[in-house]
Amino acid sequence: MATVDSVKLSATTHPGYIHANNVSQESADKVSQLLKENHDKFHVFFDHRELHNHCLHHLLAIYALGATPNDLQAAWDRNMTYQLPRVFPEPHKFEYDLSNAEVFLKGMTKPAYYIHFLQFFKREIASKGMGEVVKEYVFKGDERANRILTRLYDGVLHGLMHVGYAFEFEQPLILAEALAEAAITTEYLDRIIDDVVAYKENNKTVPDSDLMSIYPRLRADPTIFHAVRSTDGRNKLRDGLIARAKQNMIPYLAEFSVKPLQIKRKTAELANTALFVAAAAQKPQKVEMIDFFLLHSVNSSIWMSVLIEQNWMTDEAKCRLLEIKGWTDLITYACCRVPTLYPERIFNYTPKQPGHWETVYRRAVVYNDDGHVPKFIRAARYVEQVSKEYAGQPEFPLQPELCLTIAHMAMDSVDRQNEPGYRLPGEAKFYDMANMEVQRLIFRFVRFGGLDDAWDHVPDIATSPNL
Repeated sequence: MATVDSVKLSATTHPGYIHANNVSQESADKVSQLLKENHDKFHVFFDHRELHNHCLHHLLAIYALGATPNDLQAAWDRNMTYQLPRVFPEPHKFEYDLSNAEVFLKGMTKPAYYIHFLQFFKREIASKGMGEVVKEYVFKGDERANRILTRLYDGVLHGLMHVGYAFEFEQPLILAEALAEAAITTEYLDRIIDDVVAYKENNKTVPDSDLMSIYPRLRADPTIFHAVRSTDGRNKLRDGLIARAKQNMIPYLAEFSVKPLQIKRKTAELANTALFVAAAAQKPQKVEMIDFFLLHSVNSSIWMSVLIEQNWMTDEAKCRLLEIKGWTDLITYACCRVPTLYPERIFNYTPKQPGHWETVYRRAVVYNDDGHVPKFIRAARYVEQVSKEYAGQPEFPLQPELCLTIAHMAMDSVDRQNEPGYRLPGEAKFYDMANMEVQRLIFRFVRFGGLDDAWDHVPDIATSPNL
């Protein structure tokens, strides 16, 4: 049985919310061993810029897609080499009584205190249980819980995904990691989320809009359209969108709301819309690529279903979880410089290696990645399944049968790095990262795809091989 100090997966009870047909106990044992090693050795960030350790995300994604023990070991060997040790040197003395809310808040956003938050949440989970701890530290509604809740969505949704994995596979240790990660994540979103809540409270006549209808209006708003610039540097959320268009964003975000009777439908709507937007955000005359940030809106969608199915969650908490996910997806799209959507690129796409889902699963499992790709493939399959009940309805822009096409599109796009003669572009030097796996990841996708120069490293359709 899993505890706060151990990882124990069963292929029978923990194959994954979305999984292949060949998940084995040997693989469950292997992934349990590797996740415990990752927990004991490494920090949740792999560098001091808060870039995330993806070992857990990767291993669990490919495990669910049918990875063998050898596949899991290969994935681990590839990505464990550049991780940071779990304990950072402390910049100054810190009072560690985290049961004191004031002390807890004082220690937040400081990666050096990860180990202290980790041990604190382990004790809390061992004493109270997973659900009760999340109710208290995420959904209670006090300042501490509100700060943790919004930080689950910060850091490109990684904390939220980590929590989702914890409940998907029923692992208390993973939940402790997730909450500790949220506690040390730098805040960017929480103040805009607070402002949306305040706006809704002060404007009782805000219309309820389906999510897809809001996207084109964000693009049509001139302040939002021009907010993000190539010259903003790496943090375009902080230095572009929030700095120049925060107040313009708030009324649009407020239009997406979730009521208790809508929980199941809105969960599916979020997932369907996220996948449609990520796949349709292409550029004319360039081969298909997925935007790295829009990808995270897709990858995190599967855990909305995992979480709303927890019997300890109140309807109020479920609605809040889903609303903030919708707001975050809209913020992400705006931060990508509101890229034009080309649905015909989905409809007309011809896979390079045609096959069914199990074929795509296998490609994702063996791909030399850090987890972003298999998470996307698993999420695409999830969208197909959750959308079937609502196919053809106006709030659902993507027909379920196109999800497999999008999965092929994603695999084909990242596989270009494995084509003979592929070289990283010269811009790779800008990222001052010695590790080749990280540099390959950066150019596996586009970033901020509404900006023209985001596509500079992407081949033109006429010059790309095999087209």
